[in-house]
This record gives sequence, C-alpha cells and structure tokens, in this order.
Amino acid sequence: MEILHPAAAFSVLKPAYNDVIKQPSKDHILKLAELLRSVSPSALQVLHEFTLYPLELHLQNLQLSAEIKRYLVDCVKEILQRTCVHDLKKFLQLYMLLFFQIYDHKKSCLVGDVPEELKLSVMECVTSLLKRASSDVICEFYSRKYAPKLGQGIYIAIQMAQWEKLRSLRVASIECVMILTQVHSDADKDDIVFRHQVGDVIMFFLPGIISGLQRIATADEKQGHQITMLAVEAWGEIIALVMEDTDAADASLPLDMQFSINSSTAVMQDDPLDTKWQDGSRESMLQSLQEKSRTPQWYRAAAEKLAVSAKAIGMVQRHSHWKVRLALTSSCHVLLSRSCRNMEPSVMYLIEVLIMLSEDENEKVATAGANGLKLYSEKCEAQYGKSLLEILEDNFYNLVTKLPRILHGTDDMQQLAALQLLAGYIKLLGFNKMPHVLSSASHLNRLVSTLIQAFELDYSSVSLLEDYSLRGIHCHIPFSVILPWKQFRHVADHSILKKMEDVCCLLGQYGDLNILSYHLLDMFHRCPHHCKEIIFLLNEILCGDIIGNVLRMYLDPSNWYVSLSVGTHMNDLQEETSITTAQAQTNIIQACLLVEGVGKMAKVLGSRFDQFLLKTLYFVLERAGSANGLVAEAGMTAVWDISEACGYGRDVTRLVQANVDYFSYHVTCRLRRMEQNPGVIDVLNIVMKYSSMDVLPCLEEIVKDVLLQSCDVFQDRNAVSFLRVFYTFVLSVRRWIKDNNCDDRKEIETLELVERTVKTSQVVDAIIDYHCCKRRSEDFKNNVEGSDSDGDSEKCNESGEVNSDKEKKLPLFVEMTVSVLKRCIHFLPSKRREQKLLVLAILQEGLLILEAWENELLPIVHAIWSPFVNRFTETSDHLVVNRSFGLLCVLAQTAKDFIRSRTLKQVLPPLCQILTKSSLESKKKDKGSSYRFTQLFKLQKELLSKMGDLAVHLNLQEREIDQVLTAAAPYLSSLQPLPLQQCCVKLFQKLSAVNQDTVWLKLINMWYPVDQLNPPVDGLKIIKVTENNTHGQEEFKKNVEEILSCLEIKS
Repeated sequence: MEILHPAAAFSVLKPAYNDVIKQPSKDHILKLAELLRSVSPSALQVLHEFTLYPLELHLQNLQLSAEIKRYLVDCVKEILQRTCVHDLKKFLQLYMLLFFQIYDHKKSCLVGDVPEELKLSVMECVTSLLKRASSDVICEFYSRKYAPKLGQGIYIAIQMAQWEKLRSLRVASIECVMILTQVHSDADKDDIVFRHQVGDVIMFFLPGIISGLQRIATADEKQGHQITMLAVEAWGEIIALVMEDTDAADASLPLDMQFSINSSTAVMQDDPLDTKWQDGSRESMLQSLQEKSRTPQWYRAAAEKLAVSAKAIGMVQRHSHWKVRLALTSSCHVLLSRSCRNMEPSVMYLIEVLIMLSEDENEKVATAGANGLKLYSEKCEAQYGKSLLEILEDNFYNLVTKLPRILHGTDDMQQLAALQLLAGYIKLLGFNKMPHVLSSASHLNRLVSTLIQAFELDYSSVSLLEDYSLRGIHCHIPFSVILPWKQFRHVADHSILKKMEDVCCLLGQYGDLNILSYHLLDMFHRCPHHCKEIIFLLNEILCGDIIGNVLRMYLDPSNWYVSLSVGTHMNDLQEETSITTAQAQTNIIQACLLVEGVGKMAKVLGSRFDQFLLKTLYFVLERAGSANGLVAEAGMTAVWDISEACGYGRDVTRLVQANVDYFSYHVTCRLRRMEQNPGVIDVLNIVMKYSSMDVLPCLEEIVKDVLLQSCDVFQDRNAVSFLRVFYTFVLSVRRWIKDNNCDDRKEIETLELVERTVKTSQVVDAIIDYHCCKRRSEDFKNNVEGSDSDGDSEKCNESGEVNSDKEKKLPLFVEMTVSVLKRCIHFLPSKRREQKLLVLAILQEGLLILEAWENELLPIVHAIWSPFVNRFTETSDHLVVNRSFGLLCVLAQTAKDFIRSRTLKQVLPPLCQILTKSSLESKKKDKGSSYRFTQLFKLQKELLSKMGDLAVHLNLQEREIDQVLTAAAPYLSSLQPLPLQQCCVKLFQKLSAVNQDTVWLKLINMWYPVDQLNPPVDGLKIIKVTENNTHGQEEFKKNVEEILSCLEIKS
C-alpha cells in the first residue's frame, strides 16, 4: 500500500537513509529502493531534496566501489522516475554528478574504465533526469551558456554507443543521445520556438553526432538490428532538427536548384562550420558560441557535408532486418518533409533510397517507402507547381547509363539495389510518364542497350551432350531455382535474377509496348550477336496483341532451327556451314529462350492462346522431344504452360489426345521429307509417349510410314531416329497395356478370393484338367496313326476343347508390334554400336508385349537368334554384352524350352567364360576404386543377378548348373567387390532351389569347417574332406557359411 502523507513517508524512509549514510552497502541501498517504491509520487516530490542528498553525498565519494555506485545510481533513477526536477541548479548538479561517475579526462573518449553495468545505470539515470525535468528547466538548459556541458554529455554517450560491447548499454547510449538532442518520441515536435532554440545549440555538435551515428548505422550487422535501427532514427531526427526549413529560408530558389546531385562541394574561403577559438579560455569559447548562428551560408556548407553522410547512410537499405530498413524509410521521409530545402544536395540521394525501399521484399517497408514518395510528390506539386516525376526523368536516364557498370561489378547487394532503384523509377513514372520517356529515341536506345549489356547471358557451362535414351513421362522436372539456359555472365544470385525479371515485367506493364517490342524486334535483326538477350527481354516484357508478331519472328525457321551440335551442317541454301562449340552453346540458349517465350505468351494469353495453338504446338513438341537435355526441359516447360492455358491443367496427355489428328497430319507429311524435317521423329516420340491405346488407329499409318521409310537405303543416316520411334512405340504399348489391365486387377483379385473360399471347385477343376489332357493325348495318338483329322476336329468341337486362336483376329497393337520387331531384326547385325544397343532394347520390350501371343512370338524369336547370338562374341564391348544378356533373359522368360538347347550350346559357355576371366580383374578392387564405375563391373553384376532366373526359366540340369556355379564361385571371395559378393550369394541361393545337392557339393569343395563328414547312422563310410578345401580358402568362409546356413542339408 502506498504511503501518501509526506510525514509518514519521512518516518518510514529515515531509518533506511540512516543505514545508507552510515554504511552504503548493497543490502541497505536495495532496501531503501524498495521503500521508495512504496511512497506515492506526491509525497516523494515533497521529500525530493531529502531523498537525493544522501545519495549525492556518497556518489562524490571516490573510495566507494563501482558496484555500490551502481546501486546508488539506480536508487537515484528510482527517485527521478517518480518525481520532477524544477530547479536548474539541482538539475545541473545531478547532471554533472552522474556523468562524473564514468568520466575520465585522461582518455580521448572521456570514458573511464568502469564496469559496463555502471555505465548502463548512468545512461538510464541521465535519460530519466531529462525526461523528468520541468519545461522551464529544459528551456533554460538548452541555451548556449550551457552548451559545453550538453556537448560533453552527448560526446560521452556517442563514444559509448560506438565502442562498448554490451548491447543494452549501446542501445541506452543512443537513447540518451536522442534525449539530450530532444528528438526522442515524447518530444513536442509542434513547439517550433523550442525546436529552433535546441537546434541553435545542437548545431555546434552536429558533425560529431552525425559522424558517430553514421559509423554505428553502417557497422557490421553482428551488432544487432536494434542498435542500427536506433542509430538510423537518431541520425534522421537530429539532422531534421538542425536543418529544418523555415518559411523565409530560400523561398525564392528555383525548383531546378533544389534537385540536383552535386558531386563536388563549393570551395569557400571561410568554412562556416569551422569553429576557431582565439585562445583556450572559457570566455573566448562562450563568446564564439554566442556569435555563431545558422545563416544561409552555414546551411549550404552543412548541407554539402551532410550529403556525404546521406549517401553513406543509404547503404543501410541493404540491411537484412526489415525494421532497420523501415527506420531508414522513416528517416528519409522526415528529412524530405521537413528539411528538403536546406538539405537540397542530399534530396536525390534520399529520394533514391525511398524508391529502392518502395521495392523492398517486406510489405511494410515497401508501403512506407511508397507512401513517403507519394507525400513528397504532393508537397512538390503544392509548393513548386511541378511534379516529382518531371524532376526524376533525368535521374532515370543517369541511372540507366551507369547500370551496366554496377551489374558488371561483384557486389551482389549493390546490383540488387540498382535493380530495385530501376524498378522503383519505372513504377514511379508509371502509365503517365513512362511511355513519354520511351518515346524519346535517346532514352529508348539507352534503356534497351543498357538492359542488353546488363543481362548478358553466359553459355560457357551449356552442355552439348545429347541423350538418346527415352525419358519417361514424369522425367521432365523443372529446374527449381536457376534455369540452365538463363545463367547470366555477371549475375548469379537468385534474388537479383528475380528482380531482373520484375524490371522487364514493369517495362511491359507501364511502357509503350508497341514502341518497345518493335524496337527490340528491329535490334534482333540488326544485332544478331545479342539475339539471346533480346529474346530474353521479349519473353519477360511481352503481353497483349503484339504477341502474334513476336510469335511469327520466333517460329521463323532461320531463328527456330539453329544447329545444336558441333560439326558441319547444311543451311537453308544447301551450303555447308561449320558450327563451333561456342556457337552451338549459344544456339542452345537461343532455342531454350525461344520455346520458353512461347510458353510465357501462352500463360499471358490464357484461353485466348487457342488462336495460336495449331501454329505453335508442333514446334514446341519438337523441342520437348529434343535429344539435348536443356532444350527438352525448356520444351516440356512450355508444353505444360500451353496445356494450362488451354484448360487441360498440366495433363499433357489430354492436350495431345485432343489434337492427335493435327499431329498425325503434320507428322505424316514431314516423314515423307525426312531430310528436311529431322525433328519430326522428336514430335512423334512425344505424341506416342503422351497418348493412350485409344489413339492407336491414328498412329497406325504413321508407324507404317516409318517402317516404309526405314527400308529405304538412302535413309540410312536416319536409322537411329527410326529406331528411337520404334523404341518409343513398344514402350508406349507396354504402358498402355499396363494401364488397361489396372482396372481388371481388382476383379481378378476378387475371383481369386472366391476360388480360395470354394475348396471343392479346385477338385472339380483338377478332374476337368485331367480329362482334357487325356482326350488331347488320345487325339494326338490318333493323328499320328493316320486317323481322319476331320473326325477328330468334330470330336474336339463336341468336347469344347478346340483352340480358336487362329480364327480370332489379332489386336492392332500385336500386329503393329510384330511388324516393328520384324523390321528391327534387320538392324541387329549392324556394326554401328548405337543401332545395336537400340535394337536390343526394342526387342527386349517388344517380346514382352507378345508373351501371350505364342504363334507370333516364336517365329520372331527364331529369326532373332542367328544374328543375336553373335553379340556374345563381342566380349570387348561390355555394354553390348550386357544388353544382349538382358534380351536373353527376356527370351528365356517368354520362349523357355524353345531356346533351351541352343542357349546351352551357344550362349552359356561364353557367358561363363566372361564371368571366369573378369573375376581376376575385379579381385581386390573393393569400394574406393573407380572399377565400380566401369561397364565390366556392371556386366558382372548383371550376370550374377539374373543368371539364377535364367536357370529357372530354362530348367537347367545338374551339369549346366555346375558350369554356372564354377564360373560364379570366385565371386564368393571376400577379396571381390562387396556388391558382386552379395549378388553371387543370391545366385547360389536361387540355384539351390533348382538343385540343392549340386550347390552344396560345390560349396564344401570351396570351404568346410570340419575335416570329415560323419554319417548319421553307424555302418556307413566316413567321408574325408580334402585338406585343400579348408587350407588357404579362408577368403570364402564368410559367404559359404551364409549360404550353407540357408540350405536344408545338414552334415
């Protein structure tokens, strides 16, 4: 409960004060502070002198420790926060006494070596003192008579704000500076007379204050955002206080003089800012303080010096914390609204800072910046009758001129700031002024040339490798951050790239699109070495009706069909031209940008893009199917954009199926002129990849046409392209079959469930199967004996067991697959490695399609065998052998016994020989070796992984299994690469399911833990294991033990 009466408060406080006077200990002072908080402010005000005197007395004692003084200062602060100081003498006494606690005249910074805690308490106490001083005391204190005392306090606070380590102390020091200069949040900004009075005093300390605050504001961000934020706020408020415009000051100055950046300061004989003392006496100093005033000359000189600080403080707009940038926005706005006339050399710096901040990523900062510009623009129109936009045109031109130099530099933050400034200028000029600026030929040329130079694309890292493997439907994944075909020579940061695109979008939004686009189109033809940068600008700028003209330019064959590979190529005039690596890389970027531009136009037009769909879709799909990875990615991105614009979402399949007639017509026409249209194969690949079984009739004629073209000997150079089409076809058919069967799987699973529940049906089925088999065997016997075949057929028909497959017409996809495979067999003996690999892949996929159609499958398998078996003799080409083995596994899976005999005679021996020989090369090449990246290692792994399945499909007997085990046995060694060991262990385990005894016998001949095998019963012969089997074969121990543990045979 508060003590209200002064007498009661005195009686309570007196014992505590007596204890403090006798012994100023920590406990006594803290107890006094607690009692002071229990006294009401009115009672404490009456006892003001009584409460402060003992504390002042002890603070003058030099023998007390810094800790005790800190508690005494905190106690004084407690009193000051609850009372007011009405006497100037008392105010000055406390003011000097507080600073005396941390003062040291021997140091240049005047701050003694005292604990940071004491310094913090002093700063907070001084702040409370000035806040609780009466208005009369404050008015009297802020006179030139007491300027030295004020300046000394400001200097000490500034020094601590700069050099101390404790963050809270630095914050308190800056707040103390703001209190001492009367720019704190509670100051009366409407009292013009008092503000002028304070400015007349602070003017003498302005250089030191501003330089100190600037140093703090531009220091490393590690100091903490709050320190920087307060320094920026204090910087702006103090300058506005001293440099505040008056109604009479320079009112007649023309507007042009108010807004110009002066890089040089006028040379004056006498510097008005220079303070010279006749001697070192106090009297001469006070006389000089009384004589100097803020004259127009002083304002101009100060403004020139402050312009340097304004330019430096602008760097704070790069600060990572948004509150600091918001404080800078507020400071710039304060200076422009209150001191723009006296600060005219800094005005453009401040405006540019606001423009940059109006483009800030933080919404609050951007809004504050935009509002500041709006208010200042209104002030310009009201006071000068001329809008801010008219003033900014020349500065916009100057920025455009120096932009390439900035963007070609290495400072990312400076690059981003320059682009933010450019974007802000464009927004500020807006619909009213931007078209007018672009209508000037000099401005337009300078702007476009600058953007072309600034956005110079880098092609050095572009890959020329072509990928002829078929990408899956979902393999096209957009690059997450930076597109490889949009890497710039001088810019790498993603935020800068985003701002570059924003600048282009703003130009398209606010500028005269016709003037800008036609100028770029003209430059495209006049400056072919800059065509990539011009395409990039057009892609980002364009919207509206001008798109039609740009699309025509994009799709012009001379621009669209550029050579993407190094070598000699034929141009439109059938002349040979040589393409260098740099030219090919440049062309790849151009191709990516062109197709990306088509996609961007589709996004802009939305559903209105339908009018351009049939003109562009073929060309875009041609790029999406390109062998070059970058071009294909750019093409697929454009396809997705077109699909979304046309209302199909990102479902490319729906887009393709809706326009399949259009595709089939164009593909058929271009296939007949294959030499002039090599890209038609790429389109066909994409169409088939994104189609379904429903469009197969439309593709029939196309596939037949490709089959016919592939028979032409003059088309041999396009053989790889034909094979890629066939490969895409068989892959697509397999996918379509899989998709069609998905709906039937649930029904099949349900039927299986019913069969499991009805046990009796299994018995019935078994009896029926037995009966049918018996009748067939009897029919076969009768046929052999020469019985009447017609009679047999009638009997079969009566029993319902006739096989009517031949009478049924084959499905279209089976007929087409058979035709494709038969044609591909002719390419199998080819000596060209690329053709061999593609043919093997086509046959491997195609045979799986025909697995259920035995009558069509077996003739093809027979035709394949003779040229196919020779592939296993090419042991030097491990990749070809690997792919051939993959096809062999498919043949075994589909044809089984049909190829068993010839496989055992012609293929199995060379495969085992490869395994045996290569085991010596892979030995002692475990992880860390580059051997794992070789094709031989991959072949070994493939053989060991799939040889077990091959044995199962071909039903290998004991001799063949032993042959395979002998070839694979070396890979059980611990000296082999671990992946090969693991595959070999699995191979032995699979073969044990076929012939367990043979596997066991092979293993115990490699390693066995005992010397002899004991019989399970007496009377049988003991079998001794050969000593060589256990001696020196420890390398096989681990893997052999693992396999033996899985076998059911026990020793």
